[in-house]
Amino acid sequence: MKIKTITCHFVHNYGAILQAYALSKHISNILPDSEVEIIDYRPPYLENPHKIFNVGDSRYRKNIVLKTLYRVRVFPYRYATTKNFKDFIKKYLPLTDNRYHTYKELLNNPPIADKYICGSDQIWNYREENGKDPAFYLNFVKTGKKIAYAPSFAVSEINEDETNMVKRYLKDFKDLSIREQAGVEILNSLGYKNVPRVIDPVYLLNASEWREIESPLSYKDYILIYKIENNNAIYECARKLARKHNLKIIEVGFSAKIDVDIDKYLCGVSPSEFLYLLDNARYVVTNSFHGVSFSIIFEKQFITIKRSKTNSRIEGILKICNLENRTYDENNDINEFEDIINYSEVNDGLQKEINYSREYLMKVLK
Repeated sequence: MKIKTITCHFVHNYGAILQAYALSKHISNILPDSEVEIIDYRPPYLENPHKIFNVGDSRYRKNIVLKTLYRVRVFPYRYATTKNFKDFIKKYLPLTDNRYHTYKELLNNPPIADKYICGSDQIWNYREENGKDPAFYLNFVKTGKKIAYAPSFAVSEINEDETNMVKRYLKDFKDLSIREQAGVEILNSLGYKNVPRVIDPVYLLNASEWREIESPLSYKDYILIYKIENNNAIYECARKLARKHNLKIIEVGFSAKIDVDIDKYLCGVSPSEFLYLLDNARYVVTNSFHGVSFSIIFEKQFITIKRSKTNSRIEGILKICNLENRTYDENNDINEFEDIINYSEVNDGLQKEINYSREYLMKVLK
């Protein structure tokens, strides 16, 4: 059986690339005789921001001198990041031989499969271009079963334009599932009843399976910061923990430089190194869904910080794990987070979700 998946698999984002790996790896594990490939779809709106010489900051685009200085400044970081992600993709992601850059290319020459899966992550986030792209709703598929596994709208409600678009794009799906309860409610409002809520693909692999692809680094006795959105509360929380426990602060990210007082900033480490850093941290402070998720998988002591928007994903997984009390803001006393997370209790509820999701995936693929 040929199975093709489609997701945002190549962007410089740890969660995006690792969930792509997890879904293809798990399917290969449960259906070892199948051929599983990720459709190598790289539309310009996703690919261009990650090109080495792209000038992402609008302040530097119009002035040739500033543009050149910007490129010189960020080149070493961009090059290292691009190489690290490219090497990981080459080693771990089973991509199709054909690379597609536009929906039209997919439509004219679709990859052949018996079953197609779109998901996971924010592929249906209407606030981003991919959420409007018919490719991520498998609209190029002419024959074969269409399955949605754990896509996310990333929001709690959608507007009228998106409602009409989603109804049109999902009309011939055979099996629909969604990642968050908010997504279940959105689909219910569109007439899709009893849509299963399944867990993010990163949970389909256990900690031991993730450790198989870690790359070790030499750091120890540290708090790890991983953020998607800037927030002073992240650094405030990490500094309080560091003072209390005499730990260093390490942050991973993709900026060429940050103007905050921490012990170490690591730009563009590989996904395998990211896993190692998170797995070996004493504490994790994050506002990332996948930062929280890998903290739970590796049974870390972690604290999450609310973002200005799109908190439904983190809130959803915290509720499943009964860990809503791990959310920090400036009004919290850091001592409130001194209670050690009891992962025996967490795993009781979480494992039920994982088992249900694995069973769902097996059922729709058979």
